Amino acid sequence: MIDVAIERLMPLNVQERYDIINKALEAANDNGLITQYVFEHALWCYAAEKLVASVSDEAKELLKTNPLLAWNQMLEEDTINTLFEVYNTPLETVNSEVSTVLEYFAQEAAIYFEEYQNYLLSLGGALSRSDMLSTDNLDTFTKSLEDFMNSDNTLKTLEVADEWGMNNKVAEPELKIVEDTKPEDSLF
Repeated sequence: MIDVAIERLMPLNVQERYDIINKALEAANDNGLITQYVFEHALWCYAAEKLVASVSDEAKELLKTNPLLAWNQMLEEDTINTLFEVYNTPLETVNSEVSTVLEYFAQEAAIYFEEYQNYLLSLGGALSRSDMLSTDNLDTFTKSLEDFMNSDNTLKTLEVADEWGMNNKVAEPELKIVEDTKPEDSLF
């Protein structure tokens, strides 16, 4: 549930949090399996990248390709410790179910993760996924076909075939109707 008092204290705006959660979900997608293990590590790495000024270029590059390796790098560099030390300070809000801004963000991410998994398991999610796969395949096939048709070899082959008469008109044979002559005493 949205807590406006905590929202005002959040170091990341709502769009930034949404983007971080989506990136973590993309990183956690292992050929259709969304792993919570990778999701959690990626989530905190992307959050650290946004919030901690001392994230090394090496960790940022690792984060683009492998969030688990980025996590290890950020642990070695104390980036993760810095993230949790600075942003895990207790909140002084009344009626809150969470006690820190990072807990609030973690709760948001957990809800989104669960909703996303439920969606993927639903009929709509399955249809959407299959539609996306078939659209991607069709786009790839169309691109390949266009590349093939526009390649120099294909154009030269078509030119040679045309010179050899590929497009010549072939005269249709004239058909004659032949009457079948049957003997008069035939049953057929």
